[in-house]
Amino acid sequence: MYLCQPASDRFAQSCVAELAFEDLPFRPLRSTPLDLWRHKDMRRSTPHHLVIAAELILLVILLALPLIGLAAGLEGLRLFQQPSANCLQASDLLKELKVPGTFRLTHHVHLCEDANSELPAEELEAGAEIRILQLRVIDRSSWLTAARALDWQELQQRLRGIHPQALWAQMELDGQKGWAKIFDEVEVESYVAGSDRQVASFEVHHALKPAPVAFAKHTLTLSTAYVSTQWFLERSFLLFFGVNVFLLMAVGVCATHLLVLAQLEESFQLWLRHEQALEHRKLLRLSTSRWKWGLFQCLSSVISLSLVLAIAGTGQLESLSFIGFLGSMYLHRNSMRGSVEELSKWRQPQLSTECLVLISDQWPATSDAPATLSRARSVKSAAARYLSTIFAVFALAVLSMALLDSLQMSGEVAHMEFSRGLLVYPFDADAFHSTMLLDDKADSFTLQLQRGLHTKAVIVDVHHPLLRSESSGPLPAQENQSIEYEIPLPPGPLYAQISILAMGSLMNSVYLVHIVRIGTAANISLEGTFDKEQYSDSQTIAFGETRRLLYQLQNPVWYLPDLNVEGMLTFRVHLRPVCFAPLKHFSDGRWEGAAWAKSCECGNELAGFGDACYFRQRMKVGNESVCVFIRRARPHIHVQEGAAGVGDPNGALIPWLRDTSISGKLVKLAVTANGKQPRSHELTAQATAHLSSIDNMFRASVEAEILLQDATLQLLISSTQDETDVESQDVPLVLKSHPPPIYLKAAGQGFFLPPLQNQIQRESNYAFCGQYSRTADLLWTVLDDRFEVSVAPEQNNEKDCQAKFPEIQQLRAVRRQTAQCAPWCSRYRPWAEDYDLRVVHSNSRCLTAAVQLFNTSAVLLLENTTLDSFSRKRCLDNLDVLGQMLFHNQSLTKKLLDKTPVEQAAPDPNREYRGQRLLQVAVTKNSLENLDILLGSTSIMVDLPNKDQENALLTAGRLCRLRAMQKLLNHKVNKANASFENEIQPDKKGLKGCNATVLSSTLTEYVASRGACGEDGRRVLEAGKLLVDHGATYNTSRCDYRGYIMDDAIKSRRLAAMETVLATGWNSNTLISPRKKPKRSAFAKLLLLNWQDKRTRSFVAEAAQLLAQRGADVDAYVIRKQTGLAKAAEECNGDLIALLLRLGANSTKKDSDGKDALSYARECSDSNITEIFEKSL
Repeated sequence: MYLCQPASDRFAQSCVAELAFEDLPFRPLRSTPLDLWRHKDMRRSTPHHLVIAAELILLVILLALPLIGLAAGLEGLRLFQQPSANCLQASDLLKELKVPGTFRLTHHVHLCEDANSELPAEELEAGAEIRILQLRVIDRSSWLTAARALDWQELQQRLRGIHPQALWAQMELDGQKGWAKIFDEVEVESYVAGSDRQVASFEVHHALKPAPVAFAKHTLTLSTAYVSTQWFLERSFLLFFGVNVFLLMAVGVCATHLLVLAQLEESFQLWLRHEQALEHRKLLRLSTSRWKWGLFQCLSSVISLSLVLAIAGTGQLESLSFIGFLGSMYLHRNSMRGSVEELSKWRQPQLSTECLVLISDQWPATSDAPATLSRARSVKSAAARYLSTIFAVFALAVLSMALLDSLQMSGEVAHMEFSRGLLVYPFDADAFHSTMLLDDKADSFTLQLQRGLHTKAVIVDVHHPLLRSESSGPLPAQENQSIEYEIPLPPGPLYAQISILAMGSLMNSVYLVHIVRIGTAANISLEGTFDKEQYSDSQTIAFGETRRLLYQLQNPVWYLPDLNVEGMLTFRVHLRPVCFAPLKHFSDGRWEGAAWAKSCECGNELAGFGDACYFRQRMKVGNESVCVFIRRARPHIHVQEGAAGVGDPNGALIPWLRDTSISGKLVKLAVTANGKQPRSHELTAQATAHLSSIDNMFRASVEAEILLQDATLQLLISSTQDETDVESQDVPLVLKSHPPPIYLKAAGQGFFLPPLQNQIQRESNYAFCGQYSRTADLLWTVLDDRFEVSVAPEQNNEKDCQAKFPEIQQLRAVRRQTAQCAPWCSRYRPWAEDYDLRVVHSNSRCLTAAVQLFNTSAVLLLENTTLDSFSRKRCLDNLDVLGQMLFHNQSLTKKLLDKTPVEQAAPDPNREYRGQRLLQVAVTKNSLENLDILLGSTSIMVDLPNKDQENALLTAGRLCRLRAMQKLLNHKVNKANASFENEIQPDKKGLKGCNATVLSSTLTEYVASRGACGEDGRRVLEAGKLLVDHGATYNTSRCDYRGYIMDDAIKSRRLAAMETVLATGWNSNTLISPRKKPKRSAFAKLLLLNWQDKRTRSFVAEAAQLLAQRGADVDAYVIRKQTGLAKAAEECNGDLIALLLRLGANSTKKDSDGKDALSYARECSDSNITEIFEKSL
């Protein structure tokens, strides 16, 4: 047979395969209506001799059945034409009986009102003496009456054209008259006799009475049991012991059944002859050969024992079926034994009449059977014979059909279904090879199997090059009817195979599922427009570029020209399925399908697009790394439709490949802008006009303003044809309205500040540094070969700290003029104003950049290698190198302050930076290491103040930098003055005619924080003590600073400063009054603060206790000669009243109005105020 494609308008006829098939073996019933063998099940392993033998048996049976029917018909015709041996007729009996007369009933009769009546009135028992008045001959029955009463004998006689009659008699008994039937030509029996004693009439024993209907029922029952037995053997026994053992058991069961049928037929024939002999008043001896019974015993015993052993050995036979089998064997055995044992009852004939007034004598016994039988008995004999023959033939037919059926009981999978992929051809139980298309990203799927009727178990094995042999063994066998396997499979383009072994009763079947992986070749397109106000040709010129997905994954940044931000950007994603079969080794360039090689033979990569491969993937197979790639992907599949088409018989391939409604194939664009939640834009699938197309196109337009404002973009591409999106691929996408960055490198020993990351431009301005560096050593390029670098030198008329003109190079990446971008090649916007990269070669710029980048090593390198002795101090001071390093908390080195080789080359350690001396900067940053380096300079001036007349010691005291204060106060050469006075005007500090000292400024301006003097300011106590220990005082000959410090501490809520002042012995009742305000004691000022600011109540409570402990007058007047307690009572302030009473305040001291605190308390509406006073009395 040749597999060809018919000619069409597009293709010529072409044959792709020549298939040779072996001849089928000879079979008698082939191509007949009774051909029970499926041709597609023919296999080389099939025992064809058994098939032929079984079909020959069926053929012989088919030929024998018509012959049996013909013989039975001829013999029946002959017997019906034979005259009946009984000549007694109703008319004859009418003549013999003398009526009226007296007679005796030999059988009970039903007395009716009229002859041939169907409604009996009374029943007369046998033996009764009756008087017959008259006789009447009447037809026995009519067609309707016989049919209604199911009188088969009457119907049979009428079909033969005979109309049997009955003799009815009018009789009288004890004055009661009526009609009763006394003779019937069908039953051939008279119910009356003479009144004298009659000779006894006998019939055979009821067990030997030949009844054809009972015989047929019995035989039918045995045949039904036989069929059930064969079904059990085929269903259960064959499943575990194979066809040979099953064949022996089936033949044995058939033999036992035939033996029973033969014995029953023989017994029936003997019963007929025994009955015939009784008519001649003889007893016929009945005997049969015992070999049938013995053979039956042997066969049934062997069969039963085999089944018992089978159950004991396997324990897998169905108990209900086994019980049915044993019941069938018992039924056959009981029938066999009963037919043999009942023959011994030939000596026990029974009376054929109900009347017991009889005369009988001893009948002789004989062994000679009657030579002939009556016509009725001949009919029964023939019926039994042919019926037994038909059932025997039926038994052989069942045996042959069971054999044929058993030979087809191979293991099979009735149904197969996959949760992923597509079966190219619909599954069939006889399809041993199936092809499934599966997405290359799938790593698992569910296999559902429906086990066949004669399948014992199913074993599934998965084969894949990437599965290790120790982990890819067969999956556990399952015996359930419905089976479900979770199949793990490495993702990728490699071919896989699933082997399904269906273990059957006769033989096993192996189903192979060839898994061909389907990948996706994707292209991403971006389209945009230009601003019509900026570019006059924006109506006709538009931007558009396309990239392969593989290129986009490796190059996520998309460099765009200066597009219109008020317009729309259109994304298009083009998906095309690619097949990885056949997968060939790439030996030359002629094969363009799926191929593999050690290297990806995809040609050169085209910048902005990709290489020549639609798909490529590098993978490791065993110990070898290979690349799988596809250089050509067809956009259409032309499937031959019609009866000759074998490519896609159900027409599901193309719709499955391009479906977007049910499958998980979709494309989304996720946009994250301005730190907001990601916004998703779903790309719409575009319809295709070609029925043979397998491509999918997705499209979406988004506002350019959103995408071009440094938004984070991500394409979500799900290309699977299955109803899932778990294998979606995230494609990063970065849009830049600039050209690609410039690749910058130095050929010599120079370096860049800031340093280049991966040698690719990240900033717009760089300093090119180094002792021997020069601009001629600069190298630059662009990684995207669609662009080139344009260089433009920049003129600068300002000299640096070394009195040199810096060398400046401006670099810009520009698009090469090609046909692809001809209208808009020059429309790329630079990264800076008019350049992409600016490189400055200047030591001054390098030093500044090194300090700003906290690069101390670069500072030292530049200071040592690029600055000469005369420009060193000038560059370091003018650029504030030391100040910047201290401010950014970078570690200084002694070399920076070294005066060698000449003294003028050292930088000034006493300079100001951002309003502070360098020592103050070091103290503020709490950098003790840098402080030591500055103090180690011979030019350092420890007490030198800044423009605000504050020095380093004051800064350290204000921040409670205790170790820094110790270093300043203990300097070996120039110790800090602990009594240093600020020369600022006294009014600025709230002092009259006094300058602020380090001690006063420390206690009034200290920083209460965790990083300075502590959150409670307690460390200022140590700072004050340290200053006092080194000569600082609280008062001088001109000024006493304690009142000023106390007043400021109360206003600023500095409890630690108050403790410091009180610890010096200062009188807490001293009246203090800064500037022109009235003088008050510290306690009065504290209470006044409580009323001015409610937030200070907790501080007031602590400070009041502190002052009271130091002897402060708690009854001092606060305002208008009114004590604090009276003022608190007037304002009904219960908390303050309770505090003052605890501190010992006098509640009876009157104010200028003559009222005391208790009088004010009684005026309060709150009764608790009065209770507070009463409790304190």
